[in-house]
Amino acid sequence: MKKQILVKCANDECLRLDECVPNPNNPRTIKRERLDALKDQLKRLGIIKPAIVDVDNIILGGNMRHKALGELQEEGYDVTFPVSIFDGTEEERKLIVLADNNDAGDWDIPALSEYVADFELTYPDTNFSLSGFTPEDLVDLGAIPEETAVPPQDTDEDAIPDVVVKNPVTKRGDVWELGRSVWCPKCNKRHFVD
Repeated sequence: MKKQILVKCANDECLRLDECVPNPNNPRTIKRERLDALKDQLKRLGIIKPAIVDVDNIILGGNMRHKALGELQEEGYDVTFPVSIFDGTEEERKLIVLADNNDAGDWDIPALSEYVADFELTYPDTNFSLSGFTPEDLVDLGAIPEETAVPPQDTDEDAIPDVVVKNPVTKRGDVWELGRSVWCPKCNKRHFVD
């Protein structure tokens, strides 16, 4: 029996993958690492957003999901492609392609940081990349410090790091707030402190 990718969204209809045509002019691409993460997300969470196709079944929004589902289908998964059908002018179709791929809002970085920290504290064994974010994304957004995103390489716990400080900023008596989490090289995880 094939494993099934669940559809967990409202949609106009479900099509077979071969009934949909990837947009040859799609301005988005996806790297292998991101595609693998998307496949993991689809396996774990199911399809949470329908694709947008025009009346000729050309994909206006959802080309990367279509690609990921195609690979999952080749791996033996039973998949369907939930779609919303957009019946508009050529101009509107071109705008939909851009609008669907544009992250119109801005992140509230403190709220995002708190959300990520709370999620990782509440669900420490869950692969956070299922959210679509990589640790590097969160660092780039300023949601987590860089040192918590990438585990230290080949750390010898007894080694003394070489530190050259030309103009130190800290003076005796200074107090520094270090944040809510630390990276543990022994267990290779982020731990939160109160």
